[in-house]
Amino acid sequence: MKFWLFMDKLDRRWLFLAIGLSVIIPSITNMRFPVTTTPPTLNLWNFVDSLKYTKKPLIIICDYSPSTSPELQPMAHALFRHALEADIPVFLYGGLYTEGFGLARIAEETVLEEIDYQKANGDSVIYGEDYVFLPFVPGGLAVIAGMGEDFIGTFRVDARGDSLKNLPMMDNVRRLEDIGLIVDIAGSAVSRTWMVYAGTRYGTPVGVGTTAVSAAEYYTFLQTRQFVGMMGGMKGAAEYEELNASNLNIEVRKQAGIAMASQNFVHLLIIFMVILGNISFFVLKRNKERRL
Repeated sequence: MKFWLFMDKLDRRWLFLAIGLSVIIPSITNMRFPVTTTPPTLNLWNFVDSLKYTKKPLIIICDYSPSTSPELQPMAHALFRHALEADIPVFLYGGLYTEGFGLARIAEETVLEEIDYQKANGDSVIYGEDYVFLPFVPGGLAVIAGMGEDFIGTFRVDARGDSLKNLPMMDNVRRLEDIGLIVDIAGSAVSRTWMVYAGTRYGTPVGVGTTAVSAAEYYTFLQTRQFVGMMGGMKGAAEYEELNASNLNIEVRKQAGIAMASQNFVHLLIIFMVILGNISFFVLKRNKERRL
C-alpha cells in the first residue's frame, strides 16, 4: 500500500525528469531499435537508386520550415547522401518558400563533411558535376511552370551566383522532362502542387517526404502511382537511413534512427506510467471503500 500511496503523491517533476532522460540517453549513446522497412520507403529508395543507370538528375526539394525540420531534415540528409554515394547527379533546392534555403544549406554542409571523411582516400565530390545548389526564386507555381519549359532560364544562376549554363551537370538538362525524379520534402500540402504540375503536366516522376501526421493523406496518391514512393515521418527517414547502410555501406550517425529510439523510450515510459497511475487509482479507491 505504501508504494501506491507514493505513486499517488509523486511529484510530476520526477516524470518530467524521466522523460528528459529518455530523450537524452539514446541521443548521447547512439542507441537504436531495429527498423522494418515499409513499401513506400523501399519504392522511393529503389527509384532513386535506379537513376544511376539512366544518369538523369534527382531534385531534392526542402519545402519545409524549422518547425518541422526535426522530422524532415534527416530525410534531406539521407537522400542527398544516397545520390552522392551512388554517383547520381543531384540538384539541391530550397523550394518555393524562403525558409527552405537555409535548411538545404545545412543538408549540403552536413553530408559533404561526412562524404569527405568517408572518401578521404578516394574521389571527392565535385560541385557542378556531382551536384548543383539551386537558388531561391520567388513565384510559386510560375517557378514550376518555368522549370517545365526552360530550366536554366528560370534560375539563370546557382546559389553561388555562377551561371548555370556553364556548369557541366547542365549539359543534358533543358526542362523538367530531363529530370529523373523530384522528391519534395514538406510539412504542408505543397508536395501535391509538385505532383500536379511537375508530375501530371510535365511527366516528371515525383516522390514525397512528409511529417507523420500528414502521411495518411498521401496513400491515395501512392496507390494511383502519382507519387513513386514516400518517407512518412521520422520512421520513414530512419528506414531510408537503414536502406543506405545495408545497400551502400554508408555508416554515419543515423539521426532519424537515434531520434526514433528516444521517441520509443518516451512512449514506453508514458504507457508504463499511465498503467501504474490507473492501478494506483483503483487500489486506493478500493482501500478507501473498505474503510468506509
